[in-house]
Amino acid sequence: MEQRELQLYQLKFNTAQMTVETIRDMYTTMPPANEELEALLKAYHNLHGNEFLGLCFGYASDSWSIHTWNDENDDAIRDFVYQIEQDEMFGTYHDAREEFLSKWANGEYEPSASWHIPKAFVEVIEPFNNLERAKEQIVEGLIAMERLDDNKNLHTYVIERDLTDDQAKQLQQLFLADENNNAVEIRKSEQGRWEAVY
Repeated sequence: MEQRELQLYQLKFNTAQMTVETIRDMYTTMPPANEELEALLKAYHNLHGNEFLGLCFGYASDSWSIHTWNDENDDAIRDFVYQIEQDEMFGTYHDAREEFLSKWANGEYEPSASWHIPKAFVEVIEPFNNLERAKEQIVEGLIAMERLDDNKNLHTYVIERDLTDDQAKQLQQLFLADENNNAVEIRKSEQGRWEAVY
């Protein structure tokens, strides 16, 4: 049976050369005001040199999805995420830093979408092949596996992960938007674990 896995990579932010113009060009809609772009630039520069685990998804093949990171990189990631949350259209914690910090510190923060960074500003260190270590490190992220069955039907499912309700909804939306996958239902088992049914 042929098997394809979404490969997890050890990556490093290489954002020191980013400019306001770089960030402005990343927007497909109207970019924010220059003051907000300057704050975003500072947050991107603060990420430089920090390492993280990431995935590349087919729907965003020119970017890395920020998956998880070690504790020593948490402050830089947190401040970057808070700056993303200042988006007046899509942000949830606009001018609400104390609330954001409290939820982050208590592990209650739930992003409204995954975080992506263009591949041009990321250094690939190596593929991350230690699944047991990945399971230990991944707290908020998801690992997904794709597998072709004997009839060449492609199935996607989660590897032994407890998901929050919001994560399950996000994963369901991802599957439904992927034309290469059969319909997949994400539901809770009788034991309270999320599982994929196909």
